[in-house]
Amino acid sequence: MRQIDFSHLSSALLVPVLVLAGIAFSYFMVWPQYVRIKDSKADLAAREATVRERRTSVESINALVADLQSKRTSLQPVEESLPRTPDIPELLANLEFLARQSGLIVENISIQLAQDVLGPDGLPRQTENDLGIIQVDFSVSGQYPQLRALILNMEANLRLLDIQAINFGAVNDETQTQSYSVRLQAYYQK
Repeated sequence: MRQIDFSHLSSALLVPVLVLAGIAFSYFMVWPQYVRIKDSKADLAAREATVRERRTSVESINALVADLQSKRTSLQPVEESLPRTPDIPELLANLEFLARQSGLIVENISIQLAQDVLGPDGLPRQTENDLGIIQVDFSVSGQYPQLRALILNMEANLRLLDIQAINFGAVNDETQTQSYSVRLQAYYQK
């Protein structure tokens, strides 16, 4: 019997088969893992960017809250200009103080919460649902410069007061004073 010598064939055939097997192994086993790792790295980078953005947003919000807290005292006049309730006793006291400060004598004050308020044009005034209006009618007596001082004092007052009308009465010859009827509106948050 004749023996076949596979030794020279085996090295010539074995090397290419092993190379092909290594390429196939790399293609089917290593390459998918490489692609998965690459995708995971991209996903990780995207998530890290999202986390950085959120941290920046949180830091920005914290800075705004800190800024608001530091400015809360300066926001107090805004709260006083448009209080959260009608606060009619304070409004009464405020109007009497303004009149006395101007040198006028308060004769009468009438305050009512307005439902349908007429504007300067005589038509019902449209307001936001969260804005309440207080109608105030009051009479004072004094001289015209004192009335002018009252108007200027109301303008400088923290509480928002909107003068709608001023009616002039007759001049008293003895005291040289005049009576004035003032209609105004004050506002509050509902």
